[in-house]
Amino acid sequence: MASSPGGRLEGWPVAPTEALERAAGGAETQRVVRQGTRRTLVLLLPLQRPNGETFGVLELATPLELVDTLWTQVGGALAVGTLLAVLVAGGLAGWVARRALGPLDRMIRVTRNVASGDLSARVDLRREDEVGELGAAFDQMVGRLEAAFAVQRRLVSDAAHELRTPLNGLAGTLEIVQVGLARGDLDGARRLLSGVEGELDRMGRLVNDLLTLSSLDERSPAAMSAIELAPDH
Repeated sequence: MASSPGGRLEGWPVAPTEALERAAGGAETQRVVRQGTRRTLVLLLPLQRPNGETFGVLELATPLELVDTLWTQVGGALAVGTLLAVLVAGGLAGWVARRALGPLDRMIRVTRNVASGDLSARVDLRREDEVGELGAAFDQMVGRLEAAFAVQRRLVSDAAHELRTPLNGLAGTLEIVQVGLARGDLDGARRLLSGVEGELDRMGRLVNDLLTLSSLDERSPAAMSAIELAPDH
């Protein structure tokens, strides 16, 4: 349709003046014209004679309702998709965080139980990754600690038993010595006191052995080196 200053179809979009002037100058021009809430794409094509002279402008128009509707639908779909992606990503992040931090939280609880004296507590993660290796190493450490405490308890029990026997003997001997002194049996009291001295020596050696064992536990391991037992001549 060629546009003219004199008349237009009713409801036909009016192209901007600058666009008409541009098309009249020989340049193909397109503009989006808004009529209220309606948008229309207007294409202005210059009509030229063979010698290049422009004698009119052909104006083509097409409504953009379908494009606007599609754009609105696409925008809404993108918004919903973005929201769903954020929710899914948040859920996955929470799941990954729980999976990653859950074993560490269990290790913290087990560590607190061990610190409170429960040496039977274990992490027992059963995982084939770095966290599983850490849990296995922790369980091994607690196991060695439990074994060391068991040995210490046995040692203390054995030491108490070894000390109880001479102490009971000393108590009984001193009672007999008191009875002998009360009766005036000095020779018998001296013989009994001589036996008491032997028991005291035995207890002293036992206490010294315990102190030696205790000091060995506190010392760092001795450095090992090769020595020549029989030097060559």
